Amino acid sequence: MGSVVMLTGHNGQVVERYEYDVYGVAYNGKFDHGLAGMGGNPYGFTGKWYEPEMGIYSFAFRDYNPRSMRWLTEDPVKDGLNWYQYCGSDPVNFVDPFGLLKKSTFPLGKYQQTKNYVEKQLLDLTKDKEEITEDDIERAAEIVCGGND
Repeated sequence: MGSVVMLTGHNGQVVERYEYDVYGVAYNGKFDHGLAGMGGNPYGFTGKWYEPEMGIYSFAFRDYNPRSMRWLTEDPVKDGLNWYQYCGSDPVNFVDPFGLLKKSTFPLGKYQQTKNYVEKQLLDLTKDKEEITEDDIERAAEIVCGGND
């Protein structure tokens, strides 16, 4: 997802660690913009700018509150039924890098699609059988892969 998980010093030593829940609520690490020009880290969950005073992340097109699990403004694309919902309430399987449109995570989304397709092919091949054989699995794999190389 591109979340900042640690900062290192000049010699590569870890100077700060960050941890988040699936919605981006930080439960470890300090986010600040530095004191009197001494640096600091303003970036966090999904690599977005974090405003610690307000507890929100600034995405490209709108701001996000991880505690309420909602965008602060409606979806400019007006995709779906709930224009304030973050990643369709499923941030494990979806991401929204700009605050415009949820996208399936890779490879989990692709894996699930492939798994469902293979299961369907196996069921179609074996619907009249009592057990699945190695030949059935091979035939399903050929169908899914587009032939036998």
